[in-house]
Amino acid sequence: ELILFIGSGLSSYAGIISAQDLTKKISQQLDITKDISLEKVSEYFITAHSHDELCDLMSKEIAKVQKPNLELHKKLIDLGVTISITTNWDNLLEIVSKEKGFDPQIMVSSAEIIKYNEQKPAIFKIHGDFNHKDLIVTAESQYDNYSNTHDFMLTRLKSLLQNKLKGKEKEE
Repeated sequence: ELILFIGSGLSSYAGIISAQDLTKKISQQLDITKDISLEKVSEYFITAHSHDELCDLMSKEIAKVQKPNLELHKKLIDLGVTISITTNWDNLLEIVSKEKGFDPQIMVSSAEIIKYNEQKPAIFKIHGDFNHKDLIVTAESQYDNYSNTHDFMLTRLKSLLQNKLKGKEKEE
């Protein structure tokens, strides 16, 4: 049984702003002209403004896509994979899943993760989403503190992966 690990390339293919272009947009807001990582410029933005303002800026940039190309999302859902782990903040995977007749559990917050049912499909959004702005991870300090702020997520994913590996060993 497959577990999909999905990064920003899938959203970029759909037409969502790339991490590189998002970095440029945030840098422009701060009048930063040198090349800098998304993690670092996000840190600067949060310090100068706030995490909520950063999330609003990112959400507006993502929302600019009127008709995303969901071809790859649909192909991934057609594989019948029941567990997806993604770093993407957008909801394209959820939209396509529902269009295809799946009703995946969306795992972002501790409250959702506690209710996780292994018998149902799930999307684990390890860097948060715009429905849980406080859990969005983009800045250096957020990555540095991830094990403290997202401990339920890490524990659930470790358990999930261990169970999949144990099941694989039993089959062999």
